[in-house]
Amino acid sequence: MKLQEIMSKDVKHVEPDMRVREAAIIMREAGIGMLPVLDLEHIPVGVITDRDITIRALARGLPPNAHIREIMTVDIHCLRLDCDLDQALNLMESAMISRVLVCDNVGRLVGVVSIGDAALACHGEEHTDRVVATLAKRNMRGARDIASSII
Repeated sequence: MKLQEIMSKDVKHVEPDMRVREAAIIMREAGIGMLPVLDLEHIPVGVITDRDITIRALARGLPPNAHIREIMTVDIHCLRLDCDLDQALNLMESAMISRVLVCDNVGRLVGVVSIGDAALACHGEEHTDRVVATLAKRNMRGARDIASSII
């Protein structure tokens, strides 16, 4: 199965010079936990997650009007439209992430595939096991991150 078949296409996004508060409002209104950060050509330069806002902004005492570029995750993962679901699952497992950006041949964002999209698309036991394993790894990493930020 190709990513273009299962990706979310109507992707909300932000720009690096927007404010953290603006990102939080967009996430709240859309009911999402991640926004791609795009440059003027629609090319991803990072992502900002609800965890970034909590751990990198609030826990450090940054004001809500801090720029997104100050806290965004710049280690991003993009795959092409014609990549297989297996490639996305491999990437999610190895990077312990729950979303992969999907870009066209020029590098512009065209969609996002989440672990939830993968779960809905899974028809075989092998894929289902991989989705569960990927979620477990991600959740363990999140618990470690939260614990280390408290200590």
